[in-house]
Amino acid sequence: DFAAPAPRIWDLAYALWRFAQLYPDERYGTPTEQGRRIALFCATYELDDRSELPSTVEKRQMVLYNTLSHWGQAGVPGFAEMWRDGHADPVLRDVEYLRRYRADIQTALNRA
Repeated sequence: DFAAPAPRIWDLAYALWRFAQLYPDERYGTPTEQGRRIALFCATYELDDRSELPSTVEKRQMVLYNTLSHWGQAGVPGFAEMWRDGHADPVLRDVEYLRRYRADIQTALNRA
């Protein structure tokens, strides 16, 4: 629904958030393990400059949150229900987690 031209890193940021499982749940490993998964993902995509990844993931998360908030509060069908049902709450938890462990994730990412 939201496909649009964007820099490659924007798509990678979303994929990393979801596929490297940057979630605040021990089932998904420690921040160090998550950083290693990001590094493996980046190596596969031949992405050498990884310095902006954590901040880009956070920006991507916030765009999703802000979209849900804005459209949900505006009553846009589908978004209003998602907003009402709390679908934006996990996004904020993921943002808080990334902010808390950004240095650990970045260190593991740089070492791999």
